[in-house]
Amino acid sequence: MNSRRIGLRRAPLRKQLNGSNIITNMRVFCFGLKHTRARYAGEVTMVDRWFGFFMEKVDELGLLRDTLILFTADHGHYLNYPGDGGLIGKPLSYRGERFPMYQSLVNIPLIVRMPDGVSAGERRKGIVQPADTMPTILDFLGIDIPEHCHGQSFLPLLLGKPQQRRKFAFSGAYNNITHVSNAQWSYGCWEKHRPPVLFDLTNDPLQTKNVLEQKEDVAAMLHGELIEFLQSIGAPEEKIERYQRYLPFV
Repeated sequence: MNSRRIGLRRAPLRKQLNGSNIITNMRVFCFGLKHTRARYAGEVTMVDRWFGFFMEKVDELGLLRDTLILFTADHGHYLNYPGDGGLIGKPLSYRGERFPMYQSLVNIPLIVRMPDGVSAGERRKGIVQPADTMPTILDFLGIDIPEHCHGQSFLPLLLGKPQQRRKFAFSGAYNNITHVSNAQWSYGCWEKHRPPVLFDLTNDPLQTKNVLEQKEDVAAMLHGELIEFLQSIGAPEEKIERYQRYLPFV
């Protein structure tokens, strides 16, 4: 099934459909959605099974005592569940319409097994980004982290030690959308094409209401954090300038 926003209102022949055809179309859609979700669940089951085989082999080789294992992904996936914005797959645009990055896309799994099972079963609170993976591995191996590295080691977090933690997570797709979030706010903006969006995750976890107009101060703060982040990683000046001109209240 192609990645797209789902809905009968987008059917090309919607003006020609009578009641019975609408019911038939809905049945086809429901079957396709059920099939897509089942296939995705099957893939998850397959990964789980083969990762189990991998862990068994690591144990068989006697490596679990001194091996750090990280399980993660590069992005989430929409399956038209509540909070997915009516989307399937990972679309950021469709036929000229551009979509925010909902939490089910930007929140990704991170499961860590410490050597010899240290801290097994515990959860850690904090914001970790994919760019933090490499410096964490280097830190674990006792290798100096390069100064130009964009990420930071979260090994202290795993060990339960004090650490200066990230305040926000930054996500995006090149030349499409940039996303800033923490536990309370989800802010998305584009270099052009459409106005930004702001969701209050505390009161609206499914991201159904854009509160940008009511919370312009929050949007301005998050946009400022985005500018600082782009500057810190050495983003091209022209890109930073485009974002600096983006909002009238920044």
